[in-house]
Amino acid sequence: MWSTFEHIDNAPSCANHETGLYTLYNNECKTEKCQENTPYVKPPYFWDISDGEPKAVTLEEIAIKDQTPSQICRVNSISKSAMEQNQKWQESLRASAESSVCQHYQLIGTQWLQNPGIPYSNTAGNRREIIPARIPLTNTALEPYAQGVSCIVCHTAARLPIQGKFCQLNGEPKNCADFSFLMDNAKFSEPIPVTTS
Repeated sequence: MWSTFEHIDNAPSCANHETGLYTLYNNECKTEKCQENTPYVKPPYFWDISDGEPKAVTLEEIAIKDQTPSQICRVNSISKSAMEQNQKWQESLRASAESSVCQHYQLIGTQWLQNPGIPYSNTAGNRREIIPARIPLTNTALEPYAQGVSCIVCHTAARLPIQGKFCQLNGEPKNCADFSFLMDNAKFSEPIPVTTS
């Protein structure tokens, strides 16, 4: 099972344009660069914290220029059942601990593996077989420009950092990272010489 969660205040729905304060969307954007889900930032990417408010900037020749933030909105609506579960769990979390960070997150949806007993397939690019989601599951903060494909589609190809080998169903090494790209950054530790006195 693969579930996608995100912060409630990330972005509004593209269809409904709810008003409110969002991290990734400005309801008051009035410039020509307000097109939704369009990347306006350009390299090099830097942060300026000189006035106490961190903001994204870039460098043009020798001048620091403010980056134009993207207007991110949710392309795919959250299902009615997920919204009902969100309300139930957010209320429960608030009741048990008013300071709970988790009450500010919402379930976007869940997707299942087709054959969970078979970890990886040697076909289809060594990706796991999944049950296609009727509506793609995406996190607007992590995948704002790829909301047409579920995040699990890419994560099925996650591998361990072994050079030249792919995730295999049969054969060695089994180089599968079980959906996590973090493992690809792992490094093997150097052996520590043991000395006896």
